[in-house]
Amino acid sequence: MVVVMAVQAHLYPENLSLSLPMYGLQDCMSIPAPFDPDFCHPPQQMMVPPHLDPNAQNFSSSSSSMCDGFLSMALSKSLDAQLEALHLMRRKEEDLARATKKTLELEACLKKVEMESESWERLAKANEAMALDLSNAVAQVKKGIIMVSNAGEDAESLCVSSCDDKQEGKEDSSKKIACPCKHYNSRTSCVLFLPCRHLCSCMSCEAFLDSCPVCKAAKEASMKVFWV
Repeated sequence: MVVVMAVQAHLYPENLSLSLPMYGLQDCMSIPAPFDPDFCHPPQQMMVPPHLDPNAQNFSSSSSSMCDGFLSMALSKSLDAQLEALHLMRRKEEDLARATKKTLELEACLKKVEMESESWERLAKANEAMALDLSNAVAQVKKGIIMVSNAGEDAESLCVSSCDDKQEGKEDSSKKIACPCKHYNSRTSCVLFLPCRHLCSCMSCEAFLDSCPVCKAAKEASMKVFWV
């Protein structure tokens, strides 16, 4: 009974002034005992160890599963990031390989163009040299033609002058000879050709002529003429 009253006095201090005079316990409650929190719990809960408590085990398992989930999620994200980085790296390597191949192709094309340009340049120089040689040859030919033309003109003028001199000599001789021989043109004609009756030959030439020197008619007969 005393224990029950002490518990009630501890739990309900406001009733202490009412209960103490009734039971004469002022001397017993002069020094209150310290409050023990475990005193309010049932004896069964106070006696169960923490590792055997079902609620503690459930909390521990849920905490472990949450940690495992976080770790799995973090690992998955890290793996995805690594895979994406690897994919980007491979794509960059492929782009670099294509760029390198394109650069090599462009360098080969540029080298080919340079070689063709050098070839065309050499061909152009050869054509220029050939054109210069042809121009020089044409100039020499023109010069030779001009020289030949001048020589021809000189020869023609010489021939004309010679012919003129001969013609003048013939005219002079014809003036001297009244009727010169048409064949030899130096003696006097004294033979008459028949039937054309041209007086056109001297005695020396008549024996060698078968036709008239003037009309080219056939000589059938001849007659000597005496000048008086």
